[in-house]
Amino acid sequence: MGHSGGEDMLTSNEDSNRTPTLMEVMFRFIPSKQEDCWKLSIDTISNTELSSLFTPLKIGNLQLSHRMVMAPMTRNRVDKNGVINADLVAEYYSQRATKGGLLITESTFKAKGAHFFLQLVHTGRVSHSKFQPDGQPPRGPSAIRIEGNTEIPDGSSVPFEVPLEYQEHEIARVIKDFREAAKRAALAGFDGVEIHGGTGYLLDQFLHDGSNQRTDKYGGSIQNRCRFPLEVLDAVQAGWKEGVGASSPLVGNVTLRLSPFSSFNGMSDSNEMELYRYFISRLNEYRPAFLHLIEARVPNFSVVQNFAELFEGVVIGAAGFNPESADKLIQRGAKAHPKQEFVVSFGRNFISNPDLPLRVLLRAPITHYDRSTFYTFDKAGYTDQQSLTEQQVNINVEHFRRHFHGKPEIQKEIDELVHILRV
Repeated sequence: MGHSGGEDMLTSNEDSNRTPTLMEVMFRFIPSKQEDCWKLSIDTISNTELSSLFTPLKIGNLQLSHRMVMAPMTRNRVDKNGVINADLVAEYYSQRATKGGLLITESTFKAKGAHFFLQLVHTGRVSHSKFQPDGQPPRGPSAIRIEGNTEIPDGSSVPFEVPLEYQEHEIARVIKDFREAAKRAALAGFDGVEIHGGTGYLLDQFLHDGSNQRTDKYGGSIQNRCRFPLEVLDAVQAGWKEGVGASSPLVGNVTLRLSPFSSFNGMSDSNEMELYRYFISRLNEYRPAFLHLIEARVPNFSVVQNFAELFEGVVIGAAGFNPESADKLIQRGAKAHPKQEFVVSFGRNFISNPDLPLRVLLRAPITHYDRSTFYTFDKAGYTDQQSLTEQQVNINVEHFRRHFHGKPEIQKEIDELVHILRV
């Protein structure tokens, strides 16, 4: 999901004569034409330093060599019988792994010194009885269906069903399942887990009064609607701790992804701003490893601008960013909030460019993605994307050496980064 707004990220009802706040100034940069902003040129970079995307960062005990995170993406690489092609998946993530890079994913594969977080997802009402083992409609916080259609296993499109409302004892079971999933992720060898709390899935459904009209302790007030997501976070942290061990350096590597102001999958709320200001502030009690925020398609509005300052930790911005705007986010974030770190996740361009960080570093051409291959069952658009050849890398490195002539410290930094980022 990207921005539909322009360069100025101030909300439309603000007084243009007043002095903007530091946070408002900081986030006046998300562009509206994303494709044009991915046309990179060595002539546009600074003569004195590299992009801040390539400044190292430590998240918990994990040392990141750069700040270009691979975002979690649904790729549907299972066959029509639901069987995972493990070799294909392993190749896909291996192609995109870099030493000290962070990938958030739906499968397990460790390679090249990269850090892998597993995303834990419960779709809630965003499903269909054809996918349910008992053949019943999916469950959600309330019996409120999503408008529109969904795809079922035979490929046909059918209307969403009215979900069954979760009973309290069923909610307790779901929370227990999240805990067990986190434990299994730890035992499988992941470096951390991310709870998907956005894009209209189960946690998001409980947060919003458009999909949650319960009258028990899980519905009604904002505090009550936040109860289930916070109980899930608490359970996942407990399960993860049990899996890695209380003394493990990985013990704090649990995080959350949110999508404030997204209407995807039928999300709506009567007071979205108050909801997320409360919820994100409450997250500080749990000290997640970082907070992953998805920008919304709302004109003249930035999710990161409005909510990042409420969180006491690393913030990852997602959707609508290109190398230039991501660099500005990190630089301006460092100036506005010296104790807070910013990182940016990229999705679609990581699909079509396995070596995306290297291309961005060297200002090499970016291959545009092909939407028609996003959700197929084979290697097309998955593992058949090309990385830069050794000759192409060497040519671009030589251009950089000439660009930074007389600056041996930067030339050395480039050589070190190229060595790290080659996939």
